[in-house]
Amino acid sequence: MPRKGRRPVGETGRTHNPDSADCKDRCFSDMVISSYTNDLGKSLAKIHRHTYTFVRAAQAGTQARNASLLSGHIAKGDPVSLSIEPDLLCLSRGFVTNLTASTITIGVTYVIDVDALLSRTQHRKRARTGEWNDQIVFRIDKDEMASGMMRMRSNLAQLFFAGGDETRRRLIVDLEAPRFDNTRALSLQDMLANLNENQRKAMNKVMTAKDYALILGMPGTGKTTIIAEIIKSLVDRGKSVLLTSYTHSAVDTILMKLLNADFPMLRLGNIDKVCRSVPWTESS
Repeated sequence: MPRKGRRPVGETGRTHNPDSADCKDRCFSDMVISSYTNDLGKSLAKIHRHTYTFVRAAQAGTQARNASLLSGHIAKGDPVSLSIEPDLLCLSRGFVTNLTASTITIGVTYVIDVDALLSRTQHRKRARTGEWNDQIVFRIDKDEMASGMMRMRSNLAQLFFAGGDETRRRLIVDLEAPRFDNTRALSLQDMLANLNENQRKAMNKVMTAKDYALILGMPGTGKTTIIAEIIKSLVDRGKSVLLTSYTHSAVDTILMKLLNADFPMLRLGNIDKVCRSVPWTESS
């Protein structure tokens, strides 16, 4: 049974009690729609064909109305879910396209049918409270499981299935040491002159890897520069390179260092989530 004050949301995440400490950080309660726009037929956008802007409801508590939406853990670009508590949980999912101190704008794939939702919830509210309200009050939760956690869990599970990838299972689960071929090492002449010793070691570690290599470094130590140089060196050796990351912004940061590269690149991703300065974007 779920714990008191929390309700399950399918298999992808959870909603929060609007009065709990969790909700103060990870959800916005007492939100109503203030405006709506759509991009149907106007752009290639896939994740915000229908865009809704929400503000605090007039009946929200004074503290809630005065609280800045910028002080929570929800930020522009985050996946979120929309609910009408307690009747309809996680009725729609989308992404935050804009966030100010008093408004949050969310792009969703399908239109939110306000009239249909009112017909489903009005009689329940009247039965509970004796009140009749022609305005839908939403709660917006950060969809913590929509950012790839389920896919990562599934990928790890695949390692243990019969017929799974035995090589990766040995390396990841059994912690078999990765192999390196030092004959693939780059000479100093093949590296940027301004790389420091640690950067040169990291670059050669990757270039000589037969299984995998890990580069660990604090922010500002030059990891992005090294990755860009590794890509250039691999392409020079006739290799194709797949660059992936947990976030779109991390991929774009590296690609911006390759703007003047003399080889073709294709940036795959949703047009609403990638950097507009990357000229080779193709919507996926």
